[in-house]
Amino acid sequence: MNDAAQTIIDSLDFNLKLLFGLILLTGYLSVSIDRLFIPKDKFKMKDSWFDILTFGIFNYFFVLMFYYMALLIGLSDYGLHLLVILSAFIAPVSTGIFWYLIRVKVLKRWIIQPQPTSWDFFFLTKQPCFIRFHLNDGRWVGGYYAEHSHASLFPYNQDVYVEKICKIDPNTGQFIGYIEGSKGALINRSDCKFIEFMEVEDNGK
Repeated sequence: MNDAAQTIIDSLDFNLKLLFGLILLTGYLSVSIDRLFIPKDKFKMKDSWFDILTFGIFNYFFVLMFYYMALLIGLSDYGLHLLVILSAFIAPVSTGIFWYLIRVKVLKRWIIQPQPTSWDFFFLTKQPCFIRFHLNDGRWVGGYYAEHSHASLFPYNQDVYVEKICKIDPNTGQFIGYIEGSKGALINRSDCKFIEFMEVEDNGK
């Protein structure tokens, strides 16, 4: 084999490695973006190869589309390279967000929802509400859940921080106001028989 042929083979080998590396990198970024929206178990590379490769291939065609569009409009070499670099970052972010929206907005009637538990499904809506906790010992605890509250998500133990503690009528279970000076409370799901969520009117006041 002559030197010219060897040079071509080495060049092709390098380009293929570069392409495969970019597919893996952009695929990993897309998977990471998707995980920002949906609580999942701790990331394990060995269990995510299919997702990474699938996202990476989509990202490759996304970048390729921008590349050929830039050629058609006659973009300069500098602009072309800049566009390819930018699209290599835009693609994984876009595909990660797009796949999340497709699942929870468009296909939600036909596919299993990505939220792993009902707890995650509700608290990911981030809607303000009053919560009545029915404790295992028979007591009621009321709380106001809003923007300064927090709920743990899968795979962590289920607990919720409510920013205000509410007074509850011991006979009817009705909310009758806030406890003065309350800075909230932390409630573990394991301490409750069940939990009720109620609508907030007039911003929780």
